[in-house]
Amino acid sequence: MFEFIWDLGTILNIVMLIMYLIIIISFPFVKIGPVGLKREICLKSEEIWHKVHVAAAIGTIPFAVISIFLLFLKDIWVKIIISLLLVILLFVVWDVIVKAVTKKDALEIKKKEQAELNEQLKKESGWR
Repeated sequence: MFEFIWDLGTILNIVMLIMYLIIIISFPFVKIGPVGLKREICLKSEEIWHKVHVAAAIGTIPFAVISIFLLFLKDIWVKIIISLLLVILLFVVWDVIVKAVTKKDALEIKKKEQAELNEQLKKESGWR
């Protein structure tokens, strides 16, 4: 039933698998900079950045596993379509991960910013 065939779909899946493995291995060690998930909340602190990238690396593991199974399918177009859908889905999953991981931190940052704004308003209006 499963047979390894070299075709465009297989090559695409190998490239995607390598990309997934690089992401899984490197994301936990990425520092704030030009590489990574650049969301406003992630850039607020190194701790949030690290939590998001570790969670994103863990969330990428199922995509690598699916890519391994796709290597053994016979139909080239099924391989290509599923591979491309996986890439699109990966970005959606990362966005959900960012929102889920940073929800608590975002609320704390929002409260802190609101308190600083209130303090600044008191100073400007003459409160002591």
